[in-house]
Amino acid sequence: MVDPTRTESRSAAYRQRVVAELGQKALEIDDIDQLMHDASVVVAETLDVDYCKVLELLPSGEEVLLRQGIGWHEGVVGSATAPTDRDSQAGYTLLTEDPVIVDDLRTEGRFSGPELLTSHDVVSGMSVLIGSVEAPWGVLGAHSTERREFTEDDAAFVQNVANILAAAIEAEQTHRRLERTLDLFEKTERTADVGGWAIDTETMELFWTDHLFDILGIADDEEPPLEEALDVYHEADRPIVRDAVENAIDTGESFDVEVRFRTPSGEIRWLHALGTPVIEDGEIVSIRGAAQDVTERKERERELEQYQALTEAANDVIVTIDERSVVRTINPAVTDVFGYDQGELEGESLTELMPDEFAERHHRAVERYLETGERTLDWEYVELPGEHADGSEIPLAISFSETEFEGERFLTGVVRDITERKRYERELEASHDRLEQFASAVSHDLKEPLTTITSYLQLLDRRYRDDLDEEAREFIDVSVNSVTRMRRMLDGIVSEYARVDSRGATFEPVDLNSVLDDALIDLGRKIDESDAEITSESLPRVEGDPGQLHQLLLNLLDNAIKYSGESTPRIDVSAASDGQMWVISVRDEGIGIDPGATETVFEVFQRLHDDGAYPGSGIGLALCRRVVERHGGEIWVESEPGEGSTFSFTLPMTRTRDA
Repeated sequence: MVDPTRTESRSAAYRQRVVAELGQKALEIDDIDQLMHDASVVVAETLDVDYCKVLELLPSGEEVLLRQGIGWHEGVVGSATAPTDRDSQAGYTLLTEDPVIVDDLRTEGRFSGPELLTSHDVVSGMSVLIGSVEAPWGVLGAHSTERREFTEDDAAFVQNVANILAAAIEAEQTHRRLERTLDLFEKTERTADVGGWAIDTETMELFWTDHLFDILGIADDEEPPLEEALDVYHEADRPIVRDAVENAIDTGESFDVEVRFRTPSGEIRWLHALGTPVIEDGEIVSIRGAAQDVTERKERERELEQYQALTEAANDVIVTIDERSVVRTINPAVTDVFGYDQGELEGESLTELMPDEFAERHHRAVERYLETGERTLDWEYVELPGEHADGSEIPLAISFSETEFEGERFLTGVVRDITERKRYERELEASHDRLEQFASAVSHDLKEPLTTITSYLQLLDRRYRDDLDEEAREFIDVSVNSVTRMRRMLDGIVSEYARVDSRGATFEPVDLNSVLDDALIDLGRKIDESDAEITSESLPRVEGDPGQLHQLLLNLLDNAIKYSGESTPRIDVSAASDGQMWVISVRDEGIGIDPGATETVFEVFQRLHDDGAYPGSGIGLALCRRVVERHGGEIWVESEPGEGSTFSFTLPMTRTRDA
């Protein structure tokens, strides 16, 4: 008796319906493995076979993987493989467009049965190619453990199912390629920081890419209508955008504009927009383009324009040179300072402005920089001789700094003619000499009558002391002390204050720790008598006059001990850096200073206490200021009465300068 189910499954109408349903499912389903499994079930049930398999050709091309199937032992699907050589059914099938039918695998002469089939007692079977011989994807097969003959209708049915799988696989691969392409496009778009847009000229619909939404700072819900999209742009620039788009639609001409746009927060930024018409069958069907935020570039351009305007008007020579010291740009001031026309020096070596001796040193410095990378040309400030076009020498102040623009490195320099300043310095130096001579003469002329006054007062005291009452003797003592103090003041002015510049030593590297140690030795007796406690941190090395720096610390420490009041002097010396200057501080816990007098204490002869309470000449802190100023620093005090004082001064950090 014939099984009616089997008869039905073999009818042409049934098979057509099954193929149609599977094809519909292929259009609806997203899971390609589920579709392969469903196809295996359909084939197995329709042909009434024990096994159905979907084999995927692996990238090596030497094996196929049992990707999906039905009837196979547990764990085989997804892991079992079969070879693709000509001695296997799979390999044989991959080489032909026609179905491969096996009546009895045991007697098959074209190929032998692979382990996957023999281990499952397969006798008969059929396999067809999924894809094409030129681009095979894999194999669809049906197998039975009983010997049977498969008809041409059976082969056609299996081939139809294989074609559905091939189409679904191709669609999935296309979808994946599209996704990868879109992903790559999006990554490229973001990497280049460029957004895309398009306008359909028939519907006038506007399309923006996600990154363009990001650039404009707008939520990517949906693109606004074209006319409303113009509201994104700055009011003054909207006509530029509108005219560019309309002209592209009317004439087919591309456009390239830079316009301002306003973010939702109100910030004004710059957008560089490109647009190109797309023409199909002679008609403009769309305008497509790209846009990029160029605000930073526009800012650089604006700064460059300002810089150029300033350099054009500057009295100083402003020059840029490359790594080989070739002049790239130079401003018109070069004519006034050096006597050259502006264009004469561009492309020439900077050494054209230098005397021969210095030019040679400069060349060696450039060579060393190119060989080692040591930036010996990175001057912050240096005074050097220059050479005028007529051969005369010009005193110059030069400062250079390294900058980078559009991937290239330059040294930008400012060159100032300091002829007038040098003349003033010479005059000032001569004035200092005359002042010192005057102070010395005045001191000498005043000392003689002071000596006479002191001598006669002492003589009066010796001869008539017994005849004088106590008040008269006190008058004599006060007079003698005043004259003595005046002599001290005169000596201080001449020997110390007036000669800070003229008698100062050449600057050299100085270890302030050693200077402090020497000052403490000099103050040893006062420290012992007052039982003073002096602490210090590690102090830096600086460029300076060792003797004057010693006097500076000695005066500040002496004052800190002197003005400690009734308490034991406690003094701390510390150092800090702001990156360019050292800040040295001497802090005490003494009687303090009224904040209103913190400037007065540094003036000559300005004392806050009478000589009886705290004797002194009144030039100690004034001398400290002169020393600090000679070293290129500043000095100040922070204090409150009864809260102690902190005297601080700055000294330049040591720098190595080269040609």
